[in-house]
Amino acid sequence: MSRLLLLALIALAATAFGQASKAPTAVEVLRNLEGTFRDVNDFTVDVVGDVNMESIRIPRMTVTMYFKRPDKLHFVSPSFSIVPREGLSPNPDRWRLDYDATMVGRDTLNGRPVWKLQLAAKDPEVRLRQAYLWVDPARWTLARLASMPYGGRTVTFDFEYERVQGRYWLPSKVTALFGSVGEKSEPLFRVPEGSPNPAPQIEEMQRSFRSGFVSFTYQGYRINTGLSDTLFVAADRP
Repeated sequence: MSRLLLLALIALAATAFGQASKAPTAVEVLRNLEGTFRDVNDFTVDVVGDVNMESIRIPRMTVTMYFKRPDKLHFVSPSFSIVPREGLSPNPDRWRLDYDATMVGRDTLNGRPVWKLQLAAKDPEVRLRQAYLWVDPARWTLARLASMPYGGRTVTFDFEYERVQGRYWLPSKVTALFGSVGEKSEPLFRVPEGSPNPAPQIEEMQRSFRSGFVSFTYQGYRINTGLSDTLFVAADRP
């Protein structure tokens, strides 16, 4: 009897280990990412940006970012701001709808185990056509997003998080790392709604550069305040 009991325990332990070490599917990882932010219906946050790029001199920037489910995003800035929207506010809710996801496998990022996924856009006309995601399974947050969405130019976003109000894991810092192998490509940045026309800066940002980074620090989250839909209506719309 004792031998049978021992064999049963060994079999049970082996089964449990196998289940624990089994890789989730790409869709399961994306669903877990969605679950992390499911209780965040809207937020407002102040973002401070610092630019360090070859041949570019831009002072520290500030922008207020507004988000509301499912995918409303609005920026307000008293001055010109650089806003790479795919990295500043990635939206896991859209990834399963807009991309085909493939599990690449286990990886390690900054000493932490992560799952690596590849995304391929279902619509070939979208700007972000191919991307890799690194997802931290300890809290199901996005650790890194890497892509080559603009001809000849590469971009990687690294994410750091804080626990806001004791329950929401939200970005505290995003670092965008840029590289270029071409002379010029499509605009990397957009001007947030409400900003004055920054023609000289726009021209400067379109010039060829080989490398650099922009870091964004998030401060003063206001969560689930009931933002109005009218906030996200462009001023030039009827």
